[in-house]
Amino acid sequence: MFRRRNIGLRGRLILAFGLVAAGVALATSVLLTFNARTLIFESRQNVLLNEFSDGAAAAFDALPPHPSEQELGSLIELFPDGATLINQTTGAEVGNPVVGFVPDAVLQSMAESSDAVTFRRITVNGQLLFVMGANSRARADTNGDQVNVLVVESLQDESEQVTHLVGLSLAITALAVPLAAALGFVIGTRFTRPLKRMVSSVTDLGSGRTVTPQYTGYADVDAVLLALSETSKSLDDTIERLKEREQLSRQLVADVSHELRTPLTSMVAMADILEDTSAATDEEVRIAGEVTAKSTRHLSKLVSDLLEMSRVDAGEADLQLEPLDIALLLEDVTDRSDGAGAVRIRAENNDPLTSDARRLRMILTNLLTNASRHGVPPVTVTSTSEDGWRVVRVVDEGPGISDQHVPHLFERFYRGSAARGRSTSSGLGLAIARENARLLGGDITVEPGATTVFALRLPENLPGSHES
Repeated sequence: MFRRRNIGLRGRLILAFGLVAAGVALATSVLLTFNARTLIFESRQNVLLNEFSDGAAAAFDALPPHPSEQELGSLIELFPDGATLINQTTGAEVGNPVVGFVPDAVLQSMAESSDAVTFRRITVNGQLLFVMGANSRARADTNGDQVNVLVVESLQDESEQVTHLVGLSLAITALAVPLAAALGFVIGTRFTRPLKRMVSSVTDLGSGRTVTPQYTGYADVDAVLLALSETSKSLDDTIERLKEREQLSRQLVADVSHELRTPLTSMVAMADILEDTSAATDEEVRIAGEVTAKSTRHLSKLVSDLLEMSRVDAGEADLQLEPLDIALLLEDVTDRSDGAGAVRIRAENNDPLTSDARRLRMILTNLLTNASRHGVPPVTVTSTSEDGWRVVRVVDEGPGISDQHVPHLFERFYRGSAARGRSTSSGLGLAIARENARLLGGDITVEPGATTVFALRLPENLPGSHES
């Protein structure tokens, strides 16, 4: 089975230009040749007919009713190139012999014609001839013998001129086709060059190579190339984000597995002790119960944090906005946090803040828990208004956080234990706090200084309730 071969744009342009050029050149050549041929032959024939008509008229005027051969011969001088006079009544013929030279049918037709002058173009032995005839019967005042006058002129020179024109037309056509094909090649190459750049850009699209905008001089093609460049950047960004998400997903699975393994291992070991109480002392049973309870609480907190993060990632975290007294909320969170006695609160602005109470409580709890567990007391919490933002700062007296840990503090399952002491948390607290702060239109940052400062910024004029 033959496979159809597709012709490219450049090939199509070359073929189209060649066909159009051939058609136009051929049509032009045919028209010009036909018109030139007609003009050449008719101009020559008109001259010959005028001379013949004058000669025939003069001959018939001088013709006696019953001319002799001598009288017929004297009339030949009236025709510059000679003539043949035939007396149809007596059969006498003088002048140039035409019988056997000119076809009998032509002679018979001219002899029987009632027109004053008749003419024909004939070819004899490859020669183009122009035969003109007149007979005395066409004259109304002729009552004598019928006399025919025939003149044969050669049109070979005119025929050669026409042949030369035909050859020249064919040569022009033959020259026009390759020239048109060459023009089609040049134009096709120029037109397809931008397309090749587009193919190159499309090939680079998604391959990791940067698609840079190229300018071809064609506005529409340049617009497509610019769009491809923008699409390439967007696609590369999407691919990078997908790679980052994939890496985060793998890291999340590994971190969750690690976080689950430690408490589960402890719970399995303590379960063995609790299962065989007869072989364990009361102290071992008490310790086993405490470890199991602690591991269970840790698992419960881990699962709750993971569920909260999954709702945020899925875009299912909705907000319930209401006016809040930030000072009262700070006091309530402080009373419920670890190390409540070492926390000092200073609220400089008591105006109500429109926010989500549950999420704001979660943020403050995580920040206070982080300061209590990893910082150095006392912990100070301040609330101020700064350029349309409500800023809550949680400050402890620790030495601050090393610069190498700051960029990673809000990553999931990250522990900066080398900077803040041994950690027993899951590493999700600060990540959840920042995600909730951003849901509320704000953010959490670490401010540089001699002490450790976490700053929560929330807009004082948050729009109405919405879904994130």
